[in-house]
Amino acid sequence: NIITKVAAVLFIPVTALSVWLLLREPQVPQVAQDPLVTEIIDRYQSEQFIEYIVHSGVKGKVLLPDSSEVWLNSNSTLKCPAEFASEVRYVELDGEGYFKVRSNSDWPMYINTSKGVTARILGTEFNLSSYSNDSEFKLTLVNGKVEVYNQNNKKIDVLPNERLVISDHAAPARKSHLTSTENDAAWKEGYLIFANTPMQEVVKKLERWYGVQIDLADKELS
Repeated sequence: NIITKVAAVLFIPVTALSVWLLLREPQVPQVAQDPLVTEIIDRYQSEQFIEYIVHSGVKGKVLLPDSSEVWLNSNSTLKCPAEFASEVRYVELDGEGYFKVRSNSDWPMYINTSKGVTARILGTEFNLSSYSNDSEFKLTLVNGKVEVYNQNNKKIDVLPNERLVISDHAAPARKSHLTSTENDAAWKEGYLIFANTPMQEVVKKLERWYGVQIDLADKELS
């Protein structure tokens, strides 16, 4: 009898609670957001880095702490920590490098360049040129996908066989589709290939390649 009376007393509040739980607005689960690129840079650029320097007339290869590979062209500098953080893989580049990034969708790599442009990579293969004394940032994607954030932190997606060029000036970014990416990465195999290349850019590449200074006898050539 006691149990029956207690059950009768609890019936109304339990029923009301059940109705309230059914009718209340469901809570949308919170999805963790990736940190902003600016936050990543602010957080990690003050770390202690190992600095790899490749002088003019020399090429080099670097094995990153995650086993990713980077070929460095002449007159390039790459900075990276002795060990990557658990959240991201952060490196800095001034110059030109051919990257083979170990794939890991939960461990993105951020490449902060001397042009104020940052690339976010999960695992892919690409050529990246960003010399501080050049007027343009250039990225040519061989495979995978890369997110590039320009000086205004605007995201630009790059797909395979695409070349992205971002100027130091206010000109909009330019993307072009390539039938082949071999020309842009031929330096890694020991070749320089020029196709409709302005003479000033040819001279600059040859100076870096051979570690010499070239003067044009006829200024009209430039």
